[in-house]
Amino acid sequence: MKIQTRWPFCPISWGIFLLIYLSVYTYPLTLNFNWLFSELICMKTLWAILAVLILLLQVRLWVGEGSFAQVWALEEAIAKQQAENAGLAARNDRLYAEVRNLRNQQGAVEERARMNLGLIRDDETFFLVVEK
Repeated sequence: MKIQTRWPFCPISWGIFLLIYLSVYTYPLTLNFNWLFSELICMKTLWAILAVLILLLQVRLWVGEGSFAQVWALEEAIAKQQAENAGLAARNDRLYAEVRNLRNQQGAVEERARMNLGLIRDDETFFLVVEK
């Protein structure tokens, strides 16, 4: 099986083109590679600049403000805060239920007064039992 390539994509044809170009556009019998070296130097500097740019972008991604480490730390802090908020919401629900109970039922208020304030009615007698 023979692979056919067209002229612009064949490496051998590029080599032939380079030889023709060098022989026609340079001084006869003199090979001047200065332009080729200057092109290579320009390409090397371009690649070096691009590599440094990519490294700088990567550094910003991994270290500093908005980096992966900071995002992970913020996600952990958010999870802790949400857990604390859930506990406080449950406590608030209990307190609201107690307030509703105290507002709606007179017996709940009296019970609270007896337990916390020592309420005794006029027709009641108070007995204090002391254990020894």
